[in-house]
Amino acid sequence: MMAKRLKTKIGDIFSVPINEEEKRYMQLIAFDLTQLNSDVVRILVMFQNCWFPI
Repeated sequence: MMAKRLKTKIGDIFSVPINEEEKRYMQLIAFDLTQLNSDVVRILVMFQNCWFPI
């Protein structure tokens, strides 16, 4: 049985597990079809209970 592919759209936020206790978050901001032919993401960090891009 094949895994179901998710349809992503600009603005979606994904969590990435770093280890058993930590997660990092990324936001999809563009689809680059001209240069690298890949998704462009922004990394988000929490600082004083607010999300900031780095």
